[in-house]
Amino acid sequence: MIDNSRKGIKNKIKIHYGIREYYEYYISCFKTKQLDNNKNPFLVNNKQFSQIIFDYHNMIKEEIINSQYDFEIPYDLGMIGIRKFKPKVGLDINGNLINRLPVNPRATRELWDTNPEAKAKKVLIRYTNKHSNGYVFTIHYFKKYKAKFKNKTLYSFETVRDFKKQLNKKASLGLMDAYLLY
Repeated sequence: MIDNSRKGIKNKIKIHYGIREYYEYYISCFKTKQLDNNKNPFLVNNKQFSQIIFDYHNMIKEEIINSQYDFEIPYDLGMIGIRKFKPKVGLDINGNLINRLPVNPRATRELWDTNPEAKAKKVLIRYTNKHSNGYVFTIHYFKKYKAKFKNKTLYSFETVRDFKKQLNKKASLGLMDAYLLY
């Protein structure tokens, strides 16, 4: 099903599965006539199921950030890990500046509030990442070419904001190192 309801987003595939559907599937697998449902240790309620999933994902996130662990997703669906790269600043063929350093949204917003001319020219304030010698750390999804499903190029991986914040805190303290992203 293709969802074109939001303006500016074309051909976005709508996902119909969430934690509720996974819980219903889980329950359907353990509700059989051979097992007594009252004595089945694997039969948990919805809150317990959600807490188990949350704790499992938290443990994976902590391992990836604290131990620079590359988590291999089961069934050859790829890997998630931390990589670093050094953004480049340069000129294009026409002499225009190409700056790929990350934007500091808070400082940019403060500048635009105090200076309307800078807002009109869309002047951006960028991070220099001196604490990491100019490197930018990212949570990267890789080796998806090994995955055993069709249309791999249509899938993407996005992390939750908390994951990015924890990575940012550790990197800003200078406690982070990772492999280079090519």
